[in-house]
Parts: sequence; C-alpha cells; structure tokens
Amino acid sequence: MRILGIFTLVMLACTLLCGLWMKFGPGEKDAGFHGMLSVATVVLSMVTIVVFMLKLPK
Repeated sequence: MRILGIFTLVMLACTLLCGLWMKFGPGEKDAGFHGMLSVATVVLSMVTIVVFMLKLPK
C-alpha cells in the first residue's frame, strides 16, 4: 500500500512537471505523451484511493 501511494505521488509530480514544461519550456511539445501520462496518473490515483478505502478499519 505504501509503495502504491509513493508511486502515485511521483506520477502526480511528473504530470505536473510535464504540464509546466509544455507551458513554459522551449522546443517541441509532445501532447500525446502528456495525455498518456495524465490518464495513467488518474487511473493509478483511483486505484490507490479504492485500495485505501478497502483497507480502512470498520
């Protein structure tokens, strides 16, 4: 569970950095890669939230 949470935070940070690079960085912009990274991050975040909710004590 901890590894999944850490991996999700790293993916969120990478998505944010990629978006900022697309907005302010020089050179070619690869929107396809950013879109794929964003979708993967959202899916992984949802999986992390569901796993966390299932592990909550009742």
